[in-house]
Amino acid sequence: MAALALLAAIEGAALNVKVNLGNITDKDFAKKMGDEVEDLLTKGRALKEEIMAIVDDRMKQLAESS
Repeated sequence: MAALALLAAIEGAALNVKVNLGNITDKDFAKKMGDEVEDLLTKGRALKEEIMAIVDDRMKQLAESS
C-alpha cells in the first residue's frame, strides 16, 4: 500500500538526517533540524493513519455492498 511505503520513505529519510546531525558542529542548527524531522515524522504518521482509515472504510463499504 502506498501509504505504508510513503511512511517507510519518510522514516528512512529521517533516520538518515538523525545520523548525520551528529556530525553538525552548529548545535543550534542541529537542534532545529532535529525538531523539524520529528515534526515531519509526526505529520507523516498522522497522514498514514488518516489514509489507512479511509482505505479501511472503503473496504468495509465494498464488502457490505457485495
